[in-house]
Amino acid sequence: MLNRVRRPRLDGADSILRSTLLGAASALTLATQASAQARPNESVVMDEVIVTAQKRQQNLQDVGISITSISAQKIERLGFTTTADIIAQTPSMKMLSFSPSLTVFNIRGVSQNDFSDHYEPPIAVIVDEAYVSAQGAVNTMMFDVDRVEVLRGPQGTLFGRNATGGAVQYLSRKPGPIASGYLRATIGDYDQRNIEGAAGGPLSDNVSARVAFGYAHNEGWLENRIGPDLNANDDYAARLFLEFTPNDAVNLLLKVHTSHNDDTSGGYSHRAIFPNADGLGQDVPLNANPWNTCNGCDILGYRNPSNSPWNQAHDRIGYLKRDISGATLKATFDLGSLTLTSISDYLHLEKRFGSDSDASPNSLLLYATDQNLDQYSQELRLSDDGGRFRWVLGAYALEIDTKNFQSAPLATLFNPPFVSAINFQLKTHSLAAFGQAEYDLRDDVTLIGGLRYTRDRKEMDYSLRDSFGGMLDFNDRLFPGLADKTWENVSAKAEIDWRIRDDVMAYASVSRGTKAGGFSAPGFLPVNVATLAHDQEVLTAYEVGLKSEFFDGRARLNASAFHYDYKDYQAFFLVVLSTTIANRDATIDGVEIELAANPIPGLDISVGLSHLEGKVKDVTLPSGRVVDRRMPMLADLGLNGLVRYSWPMFGGQVSIQADATYSSHFNFYVLNPPVTEEPAYTVVNSRLAYVTDDGQWEAAVFVKNLFDTEYRQYSNDISSLSIGLDAYAPPRWIAASVSYRW
Repeated sequence: MLNRVRRPRLDGADSILRSTLLGAASALTLATQASAQARPNESVVMDEVIVTAQKRQQNLQDVGISITSISAQKIERLGFTTTADIIAQTPSMKMLSFSPSLTVFNIRGVSQNDFSDHYEPPIAVIVDEAYVSAQGAVNTMMFDVDRVEVLRGPQGTLFGRNATGGAVQYLSRKPGPIASGYLRATIGDYDQRNIEGAAGGPLSDNVSARVAFGYAHNEGWLENRIGPDLNANDDYAARLFLEFTPNDAVNLLLKVHTSHNDDTSGGYSHRAIFPNADGLGQDVPLNANPWNTCNGCDILGYRNPSNSPWNQAHDRIGYLKRDISGATLKATFDLGSLTLTSISDYLHLEKRFGSDSDASPNSLLLYATDQNLDQYSQELRLSDDGGRFRWVLGAYALEIDTKNFQSAPLATLFNPPFVSAINFQLKTHSLAAFGQAEYDLRDDVTLIGGLRYTRDRKEMDYSLRDSFGGMLDFNDRLFPGLADKTWENVSAKAEIDWRIRDDVMAYASVSRGTKAGGFSAPGFLPVNVATLAHDQEVLTAYEVGLKSEFFDGRARLNASAFHYDYKDYQAFFLVVLSTTIANRDATIDGVEIELAANPIPGLDISVGLSHLEGKVKDVTLPSGRVVDRRMPMLADLGLNGLVRYSWPMFGGQVSIQADATYSSHFNFYVLNPPVTEEPAYTVVNSRLAYVTDDGQWEAAVFVKNLFDTEYRQYSNDISSLSIGLDAYAPPRWIAASVSYRW
């Protein structure tokens, strides 16, 4: 049957686990949820993967969607600590980030690169079934996680908020009737001191709870020659679940969460650049003086003496002050053959960010933003999961109110200094109705169809003032019909799944994803007010895929191929300090392969591969030339891999592992300037661990970025000011941890 739940396969080396199961078979599901520890010779990559991508529990191999699911066990073994760490083990996925202040996921080339705080990305981030609209609230501490699911391709017929390019779903461990918990302490380079833990269990016959917390500290990994080191953090987060089950038909789950960041952020690396004949940034050669200051220097005559991206001279110490809080109430009602689910969510974000954006001893460009965001959402779903015909109907309402301030002083270029500051408020009102149905045409063939209608209204109130007398007010009173706009769109899906045999499934699908239009918020006076608004984007995805298991369930091979037809892609442009979003057509083609194997007890191997090609059509360069450009952040070839071996020793288990990520070259920016072209790179991590035979104690030593690879997570071309804005990933990082579980 297509919707079976497979039993985990056990071999002779699993005697401890087998005896435990025989003694407590009735508690199997609860025990596996309460503990993520690995038993002797248990596979980390071939454990049964249960996903909820289609709003019910299914085996990963039974879902005709390209999904990467990362279990709690694998998260611990790989040493993931933030929500952004998942990209290392996910094909076709990249991340754009210059600090936790702003993080944008890119899946199969679908993303948005504008650094303004108010945008909703085309990759939906969903935490415990609640949508997170703010890019500044995405990259947070990750602890007590049950699993992470990355869905590639348009989403909209099952999730509350529609998404053009995919969804990233984080699911925390929930309370249960069995008491369990853990504590983990980590120390490492740069005076790293992390601690996290959780505890949960029953409070009464029908009430249970789970509380989890995390604390992270380091003293900064970007050395500042003229002041305090940068990219330091002092962060904490906490989460509480309360579950109430008054009877067999009703379940109420309340989540309350909070987090705080106090970081020295914005640790960029200095790069002197100048515009070429097309107006695109390129490096200033060491023997050239295009700014008439000195050879190899920027517009103010500064030349960075350091060859290391992690050794710079910042005259201004960047900062990130961020508070996130919220609550989610999930109510589930068993109506017999039907299930009614309600998810009510509130999210609040307060964020202040500032940086030395020229990364030099001079006050050339100082950038600062403040954001105060409130988000409310309500989702209702009615579903029937039984029989040959299964369906979900839903309704969704979303309200976002974000108030923002942004300033960009150009201090030393002018006397008195030139200062541009903007205040703006964006209100978003979204209503949607969606549904998806599945029908088993035969025991081995399933047809799936889905539809969604979305209505988005956005109201922009934007005010700019600069110290040279420039001013602009953009709102519906002054620009009726332009600053208050409504978009209506339809998402859809059609799919066929064919179970060729019990362990092989093929699928083919056509999906349409949409994202409403919106408004730019440039930090400097725009040339044309009409460019402040942009239209909605529509992506039609055609995909075929294969999911298979072989070697008696010890190997898994999943593959997919797809073509994206992208209408009115919302492309980000930064030309002479003016930022804007403009609609352009685009295409993307790709192939993805994921292989996981446990060939012998104790040995785990996983490999992921992606090949992508994509272009944005009719891009106008600053010089006026109109050309096609490569889709930003799209690498021809991406590889990720993991090798892990464990064996009995000292009355427990020792494991050693290495994981690696390779990316061919790509460009961060739609104009494809030479300075934002990222060369190919490989990042390797390693881990050595010992776990006691009962799985309660674990000690581990791990190294991130083993070979000190220099690669960027963000880059932009500000050649009009001679600035190449580069944010590098951290250098080699050695740490050790001790964990206790019960």
